[in-house]
Amino acid sequence: AGCNIPESQIIGAYAADYDNDGLDDILYIEVEGKYSALQVNDRKFNVKASLKDLLHKLPPNRFVRVSRNFVVNLNRIQHIDTFQYTIKVGEVEIPISRTYKEELMRHVNLI
Repeated sequence: AGCNIPESQIIGAYAADYDNDGLDDILYIEVEGKYSALQVNDRKFNVKASLKDLLHKLPPNRFVRVSRNFVVNLNRIQHIDTFQYTIKVGEVEIPISRTYKEELMRHVNLI
């Protein structure tokens, strides 16, 4: 259970200033029904916006979509398992879809 905060406040707080280290606190973003849930360290914030819309507001060199339901912070990736198609961010194993794998690997190779 998270708290509902307007998208503008979350994105404003994290994305308005791309040098803001607050962006690094976002581990991943997950689709939850009509909301996108931002996992910010150990807290979850529900934002009424699509992953696609959020991705447009976040710096593309720091966030990448890995499946239909997940966007991850490239700076918080701990492990990528290309055989099991999973990615470890924090303590969470996130599935990678084949559709997004190439884009993910392109981003990872740029780091």
